[in-house]
Amino acid sequence: MSAKPAGPLRIGHQGDGVWSGKITLPLMAALRIGAPPAARRRRVINIEGYGGASVNDEQRAAIEFLTTHEPAVLEALLSALSQQMGLATGKVREVIRIESITLPGEARDRRAYVEIHGNCARDVEHGFRVVMHGLRVVDVGTAMSSWSDDPAVTPLTRERLIAMGKQSQKEREDQYAQLAATDPVLRQKMDENERYRQELKELGPEAATARALERARAMMKAKKSRRRA
Repeated sequence: MSAKPAGPLRIGHQGDGVWSGKITLPLMAALRIGAPPAARRRRVINIEGYGGASVNDEQRAAIEFLTTHEPAVLEALLSALSQQMGLATGKVREVIRIESITLPGEARDRRAYVEIHGNCARDVEHGFRVVMHGLRVVDVGTAMSSWSDDPAVTPLTRERLIAMGKQSQKEREDQYAQLAATDPVLRQKMDENERYRQELKELGPEAATARALERARAMMKAKKSRRRA
């Protein structure tokens, strides 16, 4: 049985086992990498759901919880990213942008899981993905990394968050290394990214964040220039 979405959710597409649209989440949507305080703020974020042609009851429950408890959900997300990145929560706000939300087919206790995807100035290439169930952070990784929810066996401690960040980075590096063996352009890009990572490591937290913001702004400026061309 599916429930008709209402309020902050606007559906744009339904069918083929997936639906998509936009959801009003002003606090999450307002996060913009390096944006000045006076910048025009977004209020909506792209959202999609799997497991059916329309929003089901479990997904509706997750949406209602997310919109009703947005401040607390955002703080839990920022706290998890803060521990993984080794930055203060306030600094995390400056270096991330939430791009989309995915509701997979999995649910627990009649509420769907929520995947929050975004970009990060400190890892422009891969960004981040945080899986949540209510206010509980289930997993932190990238869009392509797998996740499972077994808190009794693998509680999400600060140490595990840090280890997960290192593991996901190693998996990405191994994957790219295999591809770069036959692609000189990708090899060059990997070398540039490695030099950038080393540069951040040599800087202190404050200087590294400033450098990451500078690089992110330059990349976004170049992207806009290519669009105008």
